[in-house]
Amino acid sequence: MTFLDMQNRVYRLMRDPSKTKFDLTTVKFWLNEGEEQYCQLTNYSVKKDISLSTIIGQQEYQMVQDYKSVDGVFYNGVRLFRVPMINTIYPTPNNGTPYAYYIKETTIGLDPIPTAIGQLTIVYRSIGGDMVNDTDISIIPEEDHTLPVFYACYLSAIEGDDTRASAFLQNWTTGLAQAIRSDTLKAFEKFPVVGDVEPIPTPYNHDIEGVLWP
Repeated sequence: MTFLDMQNRVYRLMRDPSKTKFDLTTVKFWLNEGEEQYCQLTNYSVKKDISLSTIIGQQEYQMVQDYKSVDGVFYNGVRLFRVPMINTIYPTPNNGTPYAYYIKETTIGLDPIPTAIGQLTIVYRSIGGDMVNDTDISIIPEEDHTLPVFYACYLSAIEGDDTRASAFLQNWTTGLAQAIRSDTLKAFEKFPVVGDVEPIPTPYNHDIEGVLWP
């Protein structure tokens, strides 16, 4: 489902096809927040990478918004090794070709400080929440693309004093629980089944006729 599909689904469910009751910027924010909440609560992430040019004399570089953790950092194609906070080791940082990096909150620091322009590539785990273009696709599993929609509808319903807020919330929480359970079961598929296994609960209802859908 594209970002535009998600937006249109929210407006359809909120019975606002003319998109006049709810601000589009707010709906987009809620959809991104729903995607990020899904990743945080289910511990889901996908591998991404970004590349940027280093600046002579600049030690630290800001990470992207959807950053969760770093898998690797490369300078001109050479993998750097991670060190603790640089200032605890080198009160006066050195200058030269970087061979190490450190992480300080949402920034990546290089050691030594670059003395030339180079290519910095950061491989990281993304938790989403950065959909911008209408053609962007949510990073979460396709079968769960409706969940950020329910999240946005729930917040829209609260703001619009819609009595269906509890129904949207139930679909959001039930879908999350199912996603967590499914991920847990996959982790144990390699182990033999012993004794009775509790059946997987019935999937949450994407289309609640007469309740969610107009």
